[in-house]
Amino acid sequence: MVSAYCPGHITCFFSPAGDPADDILHRGSIGAGIRISLGTHVDVTERSGSVTHMTMDGQEAELPVTLQVLGSMAPGHGFDITIENDLPCGEGFGMSASGAIAVALALAEIIGMDTQSAFEAAHAAEIRGGGGLGDVSAIQCLAHQPVRVRQGIAPYGETVGTGVRFEKLTLAVLGRKMNTGKVLSDPERYALIQNAGRSAVSEYLASPDASLLFSLSNRFSAETGLECEAVKEAISKLHSEGYQAAMCMLGNSIFTDAPADVTESLLGTDAVFSCGSTDAPPGIIRKG
Repeated sequence: MVSAYCPGHITCFFSPAGDPADDILHRGSIGAGIRISLGTHVDVTERSGSVTHMTMDGQEAELPVTLQVLGSMAPGHGFDITIENDLPCGEGFGMSASGAIAVALALAEIIGMDTQSAFEAAHAAEIRGGGGLGDVSAIQCLAHQPVRVRQGIAPYGETVGTGVRFEKLTLAVLGRKMNTGKVLSDPERYALIQNAGRSAVSEYLASPDASLLFSLSNRFSAETGLECEAVKEAISKLHSEGYQAAMCMLGNSIFTDAPADVTESLLGTDAVFSCGSTDAPPGIIRKG
């Protein structure tokens, strides 16, 4: 069995980029985000035959992104895969990407493949499977606060660290999961996101700091109409108490510098998680 861990990633604002006709490793998005200290733990064991059995958070699961990783890295092989997420999936915390990376790194260890191939497999699987467009690229960059300045996985794309970091962050879930593919399938919404995201990245890179990251995130989610009422109200409540808060992309969730107990009390939700930013690399944590 090989065990691996990968941190999660919050996207603050983004702009889809790359022609669908381009090689998939050159596609994705530009944008800014935060690598977070909560993520995904996986155990992978090779088994005889070609059947793979997967469980996620204690439940048997069919996971399209994970299956994409398996199909590209180890076709015809069977595995037992156990995935445990520190945070809910589909809420903008990058759990799909962190799981794809962790599984890919474990597979690479088992079959003797290099780590770059693992990151490429995870990136391609995320895009084909309708997950995040840039989480894998952001997680691959070992910075607390990465900015994707050219779409695609490195070395085809480019992601830079700004030096901005967050010792403490609180995450709060306020609604049902969002489907990235469904949101981006609306041409009008897609154009809004693309233009607003490109503008936010350009403005942020001119003078990156934590306060600007929050304010541009607020502008982006408002301009694109991505905020549901619960998210809009939560941000307003936290702002009125002097805290910074913004929407996680793409999820009905927020990140804030308010303490967890304050967030829980103000928003009336117990789906609250404490973390910080991190530059820790994903990798193998146990072999045996």
